[in-house]
Amino acid sequence: GVAEGMKRLAEIGARQVLLPVPHLTDGRTIWPGSRTPRVLCLVRATQAAREHGLAVAWSVEVDPADRSPRASLEPADRDVFFAAYGELARVFAELAQAEGVELLSAAGGLTSLTRDPADRDRWVRLFLDLHTRYFGALFYTADRVELEQIDGGFWRSCCDRVGIRPDYSLSDATLPSAEQLHAAWEPHLEALAAVFEDTGLRLILVGAPAYPATTRCAYRPTDAIPGRIPDELCQLEAYRAWFDVFAPAAAQFSSDHFLGEVA
Repeated sequence: GVAEGMKRLAEIGARQVLLPVPHLTDGRTIWPGSRTPRVLCLVRATQAAREHGLAVAWSVEVDPADRSPRASLEPADRDVFFAAYGELARVFAELAQAEGVELLSAAGGLTSLTRDPADRDRWVRLFLDLHTRYFGALFYTADRVELEQIDGGFWRSCCDRVGIRPDYSLSDATLPSAEQLHAAWEPHLEALAAVFEDTGLRLILVGAPAYPATTRCAYRPTDAIPGRIPDELCQLEAYRAWFDVFAPAAAQFSSDHFLGEVA
């Protein structure tokens, strides 16, 4: 059960856990999907994590109901979409505050909705409202494309941290070694450090560093992607590289790391 899972995380050395709260949208309205946890379950998972000494983060996420990429969502009416998103985010901001959640990613990965300055202003207004309801660390989780298109002024205006999913493609080798991946991380590490220098905000790194980081491996061990062979050893090497690269980074520019599932 959930309690046993939280206990296991604590036993292997985790200090915190991120609980996703996914929803679906048609670009106008937003509703719970089959993977959306019931509020009671979310609260109980939060309590179970805390009982085992884990800090808790929540991640509010919205995906198109037609299964198209989140990054390409293009609502016909931006005002209608942001009004619906605001209603959703305010509910979970207030609940997160009531439950003592330490970190809240109120949105993320909506690349097409952070490209235009007018949309970024919409996000800033929403986050300023959320700051009046939730007093923990509030942030937006950008993908690697967004990190390049969002300016430092946005981050300083809306967020307490810079959230980033660093799903960079690092190697096309069939089974890259940790040493090869470590070397491939270096230019991206410099870019992430530059974000910290520009914003003055520490980075929160979210995501599984293994399969998304290597182009010849499957995204997850159970995926059947044509031409890509699931390989747990590949994941192990990618995790080794992640820790070699980002352990020193924690002292330099990052504050929290949330890693995905492990084979």
